[in-house]
Amino acid sequence: MKSVIHKPPPEIPGDLRRQLEELGILDGSARDAGVLRAIAAWDISRAQGAAAHVERSFESCSDPRGLFLYQIRKQPVEKSGPIQPVRTAADFKLPIAALKQRYPPGVWQEAALAYGYSKEEIANADEYGGNHAAE
Repeated sequence: MKSVIHKPPPEIPGDLRRQLEELGILDGSARDAGVLRAIAAWDISRAQGAAAHVERSFESCSDPRGLFLYQIRKQPVEKSGPIQPVRTAADFKLPIAALKQRYPPGVWQEAALAYGYSKEEIANADEYGGNHAAE
C-alpha cells in the first residue's frame, strides 16, 4: 500500500482569496479542494496570474474555476520583491529653503544632494533660504 504525502492547504493572501471568491473560483463547496491543491502545487504568483486572467475574461467565461485551473500551470512565476517601489529622498524633493530650516548650517548641502539637487542648484540657492534653482 502506497503512502501519499499531501501538502497542507496553502496560505492564500487575503486579496487573492477575496478575488477568487468574487470570481466564483472559491465558493465554499467541496470543489474548492481542487483549487487549493492546484495553488499548493504551483507558485502563488501563478495563482495570482491565473486569477487575473480569469478576471480579464470573466464576461465571456462560462467556467471560471476550470479556466483558473487551466491557466495556473501556464502562468510564469513572478519573482518576489517589494510590493511598493523603493523610494529615496530624491522622490520627496523638498525645497532647499525647507532643507535649510530642517538641517543645521553646513549639513543642509549634504541633505540637498541626497534629495537630488545638483551641486550647481545648491550653489545657486541664496543665503536667505531661497530656492531659485528649483522654482
